[in-house]
Amino acid sequence: MLAALLIFIAASLLQLPSVAAQGNDPTNTPIAESTATVSIEAGTLRTLPNGIRVVYVPAGCFLMGSDQNDEHAVNNEMPQHRVCVTKPYWLGQFEISNAEFQQFIDAGAYNTPEFWSNAGWTWKQQRIQPTAYPDYSSAPDQPRVGITWYEAEAFAKWAGGRLPTEAEWEYAARGSQSLTYPWGNDYELGYANVDETKLGGVLLQKTTPVGSYPDGRSWINAYDMVGNVWEWCADWYAEDYYQLKLETDPTGAAAGSSRSIRGSAWNYAAEGANAASRSGIIPENQFPNIGMRLAINATP
Repeated sequence: MLAALLIFIAASLLQLPSVAAQGNDPTNTPIAESTATVSIEAGTLRTLPNGIRVVYVPAGCFLMGSDQNDEHAVNNEMPQHRVCVTKPYWLGQFEISNAEFQQFIDAGAYNTPEFWSNAGWTWKQQRIQPTAYPDYSSAPDQPRVGITWYEAEAFAKWAGGRLPTEAEWEYAARGSQSLTYPWGNDYELGYANVDETKLGGVLLQKTTPVGSYPDGRSWINAYDMVGNVWEWCADWYAEDYYQLKLETDPTGAAAGSSRSIRGSAWNYAAEGANAASRSGIIPENQFPNIGMRLAINATP
């Protein structure tokens, strides 16, 4: 009798669907798995209760920055060095859209101090409403632009997450193969919304709806990791930060005057628009080509 019961239980367990299989269904399923006990496939998709879609990024190592032999490499991307991201995380599949950011405003969170850092709230008290930008970027499915780093940080906290570090962002863009671009090592016309005029392509001179370039998605199925809009990261920016060659979970300079942005934008020349492109912007600055992407811890 006992043997028969054990066989029945084992057979029942084999019929349960796998977490990875469930993750490929873009339904409104909150993130609840503990990666300490459950194996989750890279790129597994989840939809948060607020509608934001995130993809799973497992821990791993890659070469961060640009090789000195790359003719388009610039000083702040060198030297290229090994980096290991030791904790898995979830990353927004798309740049945060106007519709998603509007939820933050409509919920009253934009005017709620608990979601803001002290510096951010000081900045916020000088503001009445978020910045409005040209009509081409105002549709609900367009990436939210014109947000300061403080606004991006507050939105991320309200959404249950945070901004990604530069290392997390770049690893999600290029993977353990350390690809030059999210899609491979060779530039492909039409794979990203950047200025391609010098390569025989086009310059749209505007943002496009998030996820408009499926051919350019990364190994974890994240869209627009190159092009459309720059994306705020958590790190303080330092031009020479890579000189330290920090290998384990680097989080940027200890302090500074600018925060890091990654990914390039619609008006950035394709020749330098790769997964290693980086720059720094003063946190309170607002531009029509800077937006954000959400990150969420996968483990406590």
